[in-house]
Amino acid sequence: MRRLFVLALAALLALPLIGCNKSKDVITIKEDGSGTIVSSYVIQLDKMRELMGMYDSFQGKDPAESANLKPEDVPNAVSPIWFKKAAAKAKGYEITSAKESVEKDLRTTTIEAKFTTLEAAAKGGAFFSSAVTLSRVEKSEKAPKGAWKLTLKNSLSGADPQAMGGMDPTTVLTMVQEQVKTLDIKVVLTLPTKILEHNGVKAEDKNEISWNVTYDKILEGSKDLSMSVVFEASDKLKLKPFTHAPDAQMLTKRAMQKPPMPKKVEAKKDDTKKGPPDAKPGTNPEEVPKSDAPKADAPKSDTPKTDPGK
Repeated sequence: MRRLFVLALAALLALPLIGCNKSKDVITIKEDGSGTIVSSYVIQLDKMRELMGMYDSFQGKDPAESANLKPEDVPNAVSPIWFKKAAAKAKGYEITSAKESVEKDLRTTTIEAKFTTLEAAAKGGAFFSSAVTLSRVEKSEKAPKGAWKLTLKNSLSGADPQAMGGMDPTTVLTMVQEQVKTLDIKVVLTLPTKILEHNGVKAEDKNEISWNVTYDKILEGSKDLSMSVVFEASDKLKLKPFTHAPDAQMLTKRAMQKPPMPKKVEAKKDDTKKGPPDAKPGTNPEEVPKSDAPKADAPKSDTPKTDPGK
């Protein structure tokens, strides 16, 4: 049982959103398939330290080491550095702003980005730990054939017990309730065409849909926490079907270790500035080496010399 719990806790720590107080994604998709996404994450550092301490304790390590970690040393799966690394590999997805701050043991990360296609955004890590599928509807009571269906399935949705050390995910979450009970995941999506079906909450008079997953909903037995919406097709709507799942191994790495420090950019030396009189040749393009500089003749004076003895 001890070994199973260690494996389950390790898997739980690897779920990137564990330790978050809140996460929110605001996504806007335009008719040409491009759009924007603003994601914010608030992590309770004290809860993360407690989870890490529990894991260390079961591993035979001193939990005090995790308890005394500085904010910058606490593993951070949502560090701007990780997002930038992922975005750099995806053509058509660009992070326009990445900010992080720590106040009263709460670490807040905000990522703003734009994309040319939804698939590019998914490949660039915009949906973090969620698998994304965009497909055409084949048959539906409310939607005609050919309508579009978008599904977001987060890492807590239908989690495999085998991945949790053979234990039921709900059981594991109950065991660490104090550390994860503030879990709150929200997604707000604005679409370019009429919404036909959904399993979220639709805004009035707008093509906007939102979802909210909380710790309580997970414990209520919601096996499928995926978010889905079906929306109208249009000749102007430029979309392509795709499916993308995040790299679980990479997310685990991000969740279990602190992010790398950003590389320091060394300031370039300004060679145009004049150096001291004995500076080496080449420090100033206009400088002439002393050894090669021609000696100027002393100017001749027309004033007759005066004999001091007279």
